[in-house]
Amino acid sequence: MVSPQLSEDIDGSVIEVSGEYTFTAVGKVILKWKRFSIVGRLDSDHGAIKCLLVMGNYLLSASADGFLCIWNWDSEELIRTINLGHSFEPSCLSHPPTYLNKVVIGSASGQLQLWNIRTGALIMSFAGYSSAVRFLEPSPSVDVMAIGLQDGTIDLRNLRYDQSVMQFRQDSAVTSLSFFSNLAKAPLLVSAGENGSFCLWDLRGKCLRFQRDAAHVGAIHSAFFLPGRFQLLTAGNDNSLRVWGIDEIDGSPRELKSRCGHAEGASLIEFYGFHGVVSREGSFDGLALNVLSAGEDRAFRTFHVLRDPLSGELSQGPAGKRQKLQGVQGSTRTAGTAGMQGSSETTGTTGTTGPTGTAGMGDGRLPRITCFAYSEGREKDWANVVTCHEGSASVYTWRYLDRILGDKILLPPDAARSRGNFATACDVENNGETVVVGYRDGSLHLWAFFFPPHRQFQHPERPLPRFAPAGIQARLPPPRGTHRLPGGGRATRGGGRPHRGGACRGNRPHRAGRISRDQSIRFWDLPNRRLAHVIALSSPAVNARFCRTANLLAVETAGSEVIVVECGSRQIIRRFRGDPSFAGTCLAFAEDGRWLFFGDSRGDLRVWSVPESRLVDWIRFEHVLRSVAVSVSGEFVATTHVGQRGIAVFANNAYYSELIDSREPRQPCCIDSPAVLSNEEEGEEASRHREASADSPRESNRIGGTAGTLRLSRGPHDKWCALVHLRELRERNRPRETVQKPAEAPFFLPTTAGIEPKFAVPEEPEKPEKSGNGGPGERFSTRREVLSGENELQAMLRRAAEREEPREQSRIGETVETVEPSASETPDETVPNKNVESSNHEPPTDETPEVDETPEVDETPEVEEEADVERAMGSFYGVLRHFRALPVSAADAELSLLCMGDFDEVGKTAVRNLLRFLERAMRAETDFEMVQALLERTLELYGEVIEGMPEMKTRLEGMERVQRRAWRRMQGLMQQTLCLVELFSNVQL
Repeated sequence: MVSPQLSEDIDGSVIEVSGEYTFTAVGKVILKWKRFSIVGRLDSDHGAIKCLLVMGNYLLSASADGFLCIWNWDSEELIRTINLGHSFEPSCLSHPPTYLNKVVIGSASGQLQLWNIRTGALIMSFAGYSSAVRFLEPSPSVDVMAIGLQDGTIDLRNLRYDQSVMQFRQDSAVTSLSFFSNLAKAPLLVSAGENGSFCLWDLRGKCLRFQRDAAHVGAIHSAFFLPGRFQLLTAGNDNSLRVWGIDEIDGSPRELKSRCGHAEGASLIEFYGFHGVVSREGSFDGLALNVLSAGEDRAFRTFHVLRDPLSGELSQGPAGKRQKLQGVQGSTRTAGTAGMQGSSETTGTTGTTGPTGTAGMGDGRLPRITCFAYSEGREKDWANVVTCHEGSASVYTWRYLDRILGDKILLPPDAARSRGNFATACDVENNGETVVVGYRDGSLHLWAFFFPPHRQFQHPERPLPRFAPAGIQARLPPPRGTHRLPGGGRATRGGGRPHRGGACRGNRPHRAGRISRDQSIRFWDLPNRRLAHVIALSSPAVNARFCRTANLLAVETAGSEVIVVECGSRQIIRRFRGDPSFAGTCLAFAEDGRWLFFGDSRGDLRVWSVPESRLVDWIRFEHVLRSVAVSVSGEFVATTHVGQRGIAVFANNAYYSELIDSREPRQPCCIDSPAVLSNEEEGEEASRHREASADSPRESNRIGGTAGTLRLSRGPHDKWCALVHLRELRERNRPRETVQKPAEAPFFLPTTAGIEPKFAVPEEPEKPEKSGNGGPGERFSTRREVLSGENELQAMLRRAAEREEPREQSRIGETVETVEPSASETPDETVPNKNVESSNHEPPTDETPEVDETPEVDETPEVEEEADVERAMGSFYGVLRHFRALPVSAADAELSLLCMGDFDEVGKTAVRNLLRFLERAMRAETDFEMVQALLERTLELYGEVIEGMPEMKTRLEGMERVQRRAWRRMQGLMQQTLCLVELFSNVQL
């Protein structure tokens, strides 16, 4: 559970917890949180708040100008303000458990004071220290408190007598103190320091029991024992949380579990794996949601979107081992093979490794990763990940499944290891056997993973020139081939210029392409070492991205223009333009190549549809994007931002809805810093969030009705397909034999009287025969009553047609004839009433007030689109809403009762009105599949009746023309879609 981002950082001393409420201070304001929602606010009139303390229902806040405020956090009321003095700058607060209504206050000048918060009186001023007081921790013993100082001194002082009991000293300033809960069982005190180490002190022996160096990278701001357990929890500024187990015999700690992230934020991210989909499959491979991340802290990590225990850091091993490996390879190299006498990497000084086997930042870590690539083809056999590093000519290999650095380092020949030359781009072949690396001087080098001899990209008989004097600046991943692997371009720095280019392996065997700063895209035939094709650009390329599935290449040029190249035909097929005032920062393709993501330095993320050549989404973030990645399924989109440590993961709304809004956004949708929601989100807030999402037209699941689209109904896809085949479905689902209820046996079996009693067979009661003359229980209606009555659908169609007549008469001069009941019908002719409900009321007259026949339908509030449909349908809009709300069986029943034959004049009028409704819906191009199903069922039921109505010939011919035009349009859209699928999937349909 993560709260929304605040405007300022929250220090560890200005956060307190009381039950389900959390209190934080930002400047002069205290915020009251319940879970991740702000439910209260306390405003102080004094300086910035330095520390907080909760005592029951009281909240104490000490400000930098020497004031102590006592609040009732339940009623959010200020109770008292105590002036500590202008020379007294509070630094920490503590409440001894046995001291009622009293608090100990430490200052930055080394002074200590004991105050009564109820009376506001100063009880005692203690002998101060020459160093600032950093932390106060009461001990389980009465009157004893541990005091941590800036100079590393830890003083255990008796407050009653103001005397020091014992003192310890560590190398750095004290940031946290904690006593073991049961001192009789284990008299231990833990102290944390600013240098990332913590110490365990034996209070009984008054000595140091154990010191753990480099437990964290940077300062440890919190360290405490878990109650009643030999476990220690530490949290540091390196964005990590670790749990240590304390050995009961020698007191040595060992790491049990940890949750870590990047200490300085992630710069490059990429989804790893292709096996699973989260929402559509019950079981899935966890590798599908792993994110590889290279950070500014020079760490290489993997994060899992849903299962945090699967996250971890890829171990770099000790620096001495890497240097030894490079020395071995350099001493055994031969002519034309890779080798290196001295390391060209820029590493920090060798130091003590951290708890996970990797060194702390600046202590033997590899330089910052500028590019990485991977392949799952042979991940179980050998290393399958390669990385390029800032200012280094060495390319390192990694074993992803083992989470360790590989035993091979790819080193170029001496001629390519000139000063200032370093690796800028790398890629791995689909089968995981070949690596191609591009260098700043413009050369390409190939290695084999399983046995890495170097293959220099030149030929004695056909020497090649240096491809680009400016060099390759980034990479393009290989095409997918038989494997579906996500790819991505990577931003690096070459010669101090923020340009990016790339190198990739093509879909065809032995084909590679590269982007350079000489305004060209070049395709190379690797076995023959010859140039296959060149595409000239109008401006230098600054970034590139390759989609393996669709064989598409996206290249960003100067001026925020993105061109898309189809690598099979080597033609430019699309051009997209961003804001020329802001440079691009990242590019990403969706798995199928349909969407292209582009981020710029303003914080905007544009999403273009490649087949439709239009903008489908435009999002503006508070912080500038650094990298973006899309999961293989398209379900998640991950982003990293400047100044943010975490990786933000968003759910793709288009993944859960069938269609999206086809209108291009004209303004960006602003998104604040992302907040992670948990499963414990309150129902009311979740409901409000869903309502707000539904109100947004950008999240509509219907096409907006623009050119090149058709509106579909909102029901399931197979709903209206079953209307025509409803009778067949009922016949197929009918049981073969009628299910009969078994005869009930009496409790006492009857027997016949006699010498030999036998069971008596009960006689079945005779069923009374039905009388054809009718009786009081049967209900009959006259023929006139039946033919003159209207059901709900007939009345709705009649009223809509009457309101539509003036418009049609003014437009085409056509009148609609009103048909009266036949006079030849006699009232004494009786037939059984098939529509009992319609026989109980007379047809509505003109004086009858009209009642809105439109039913209440649960719809998504798509105001603009629905208004267009209402204008196009006119008075028949209510009929359209009526059919939308009906299930298939009810719609079939109403159509079957619409007309009883040639003798039913009211029914024939209703059929005419129904055909007018269907014609209007076809012209409006709305609810296409529903209208087609209703038309087919109507012609099936009343085809013979319509043949006997000669006045309908003109209308039927008009409907035929509308239907033919609609089908031609639909057929054209289908053909266009099939052509695009064939183009982007390379599959002959």
